[in-house]
Amino acid sequence: MDINREDPSEPPFYYPIKEEDRYKKQRINWRKALFRSVSTVVLLAVFGVALSRIGYGIWRDLKVDAIKKISSTPSEAPSRVASAIPPEVPLLESESEPVLDNARVIRVVDGDMLKVNFRGKPESIRLIGIDTPESRSNKKAIKDAERGNLDIRTIISMGKQATKFVNTLVSAGDTVKIEFDVQARDKNGRLLGYIYLPDGRMLNEEIVKAGYANLMTIPPNVKYQERFLKAYREARENRRGLWKYI
Repeated sequence: MDINREDPSEPPFYYPIKEEDRYKKQRINWRKALFRSVSTVVLLAVFGVALSRIGYGIWRDLKVDAIKKISSTPSEAPSRVASAIPPEVPLLESESEPVLDNARVIRVVDGDMLKVNFRGKPESIRLIGIDTPESRSNKKAIKDAERGNLDIRTIISMGKQATKFVNTLVSAGDTVKIEFDVQARDKNGRLLGYIYLPDGRMLNEEIVKAGYANLMTIPPNVKYQERFLKAYREARENRRGLWKYI
């Protein structure tokens, strides 16, 4: 209100009222500005927290995926070690104990084959790494006779001697142990294995050592080829078994 006006009876000027309204508006605007500022800060804080949580979740998922990839990726160390072995160097025979299965002998079929009861059923098992003459006339006996320039009756006679020798080592009812190599069966479905006698000797090796078998190495079943070669050379040099006829 203008206190300097000359006539108090004059209607008052409304500047003071207008000024008061202006101040009220200023106070109201200041409050609104303060409220808006606080709201903005709160929203920014909430938004920042949300972004940080989203960022942490993404980082955590990426970390888990990276760990899974690392753990699921096979190590290349074995392949490097294997490739470092020169191909011309033969691998040594395993020094670990072989896994053996029990079988009961039904009969001796030939010098290099037995009939056994294996896992509850009869099976023919071919002795790995050796080959004895045929004890009866068949295609293989004829082929062996032609290849060795021998009469087929001589081949059959030698085969019967080999079978007789095997019968001195194992007979029907004996319990033996079988060790398998890489392939457990041949194309005819027969078992392929190394036979261990009750006293621990390997039948395959004993037949070669006594001079009643040639060597027949067919990959991948080559685990004991060096042992068989040593036994073969000893038998031949000492003219054991059938070598005395050749």
